[in-house]
Amino acid sequence: MDTTPSKTYEPTNPITGGNISTTLPYRFEQTPQHLLVYIPFDTKPISRNMDVGFTNTQLYVRKKGSEQYIIKGDLSAPIKPNDSTWYIEDNNLVVVLEKRYKIWFSCVMKGDPEIDVGKIAVPLLDYSDLSTDQQKQIPELYKGVHETQRRKEALLKRKAEQAEKEKLEADQAVQGVTISPDAVMTTLTSQGLNTQPLKI
Repeated sequence: MDTTPSKTYEPTNPITGGNISTTLPYRFEQTPQHLLVYIPFDTKPISRNMDVGFTNTQLYVRKKGSEQYIIKGDLSAPIKPNDSTWYIEDNNLVVVLEKRYKIWFSCVMKGDPEIDVGKIAVPLLDYSDLSTDQQKQIPELYKGVHETQRRKEALLKRKAEQAEKEKLEADQAVQGVTISPDAVMTTLTSQGLNTQPLKI
């Protein structure tokens, strides 16, 4: 199946409101701490079928088994890979990259079209250097930071629960005992783990 997303988006910066018409296969948003990359698909992608990787300076996204990358290359600025993650939301694969420095990214990947960050090229926490209009946007900015952190925590918790479920099933299989999904759910519930579908 073709891995190329079907839509064209305009990357935006929530502070400057700048945007560029482009045919990039993703759109992005950012806060002082995080860069969020949204990759759209025709239908909801399945996480186990996706191959996503990032290092301090690089990012790649593709479908497993495909030689065609949706995104691959050098990031425009370094990130913290151990604090970054990704998840599926509706028909989007969302990559959440934690920035190494609190700077505005003019683009996600080196060589991509850039947005204008000149008006906010100042230390992000020195509010006195921001215009009145920019200062008014600070509450919404940090609301986005907190929401991103909540999503990361919920995703990590869900992964831990899924790993525990798979371990229980594997242990039973080794012992030659077949257990029902209901029995697995009962065991997880007894251990205080959330068995409800994750809503992000």
